[in-house]
Amino acid sequence: MNQKFARPPGFSRDAPTPVAGEPRLAALLERCTFDPNAQGTTHDAGEVHLEVAFSGGADSTALLALAVATGARVRAHHVDHGLRVESVEEASFVESLCAHWGVEFVCHSVSVADGADLERRCRDARRSVLPRGCLTGHTADDQAE
Repeated sequence: MNQKFARPPGFSRDAPTPVAGEPRLAALLERCTFDPNAQGTTHDAGEVHLEVAFSGGADSTALLALAVATGARVRAHHVDHGLRVESVEEASFVESLCAHWGVEFVCHSVSVADGADLERRCRDARRSVLPRGCLTGHTADDQAE
């Protein structure tokens, strides 16, 4: 957890807005299913709304880009655990990227309980504030999430 914040390679606050017609995204979208009836997905006058957890890391940035490319209305949820000075910079980056991509942004500040296993305690704190069914992006070898 004491990692320095690093933006995903190739991403900046001015990254182009993801669109389904972009060949790389189109290929990935063919392999993805955003179930319009899944938990964390709501509808308003026929418009699909997706809730996405967004740390600013590569996995969640890829998920957010794919969600935006579907054309759904997307709300990104960033969780600040308040454990590192860099968390303010992270929140600023993800908020500005969301604004640039037209994504609603919500920042949740949490307190992490005392005790052993900091990673588990942070995960529990995140889960306590994310909407039920909120989409999360992880690599295939992430066994904890």
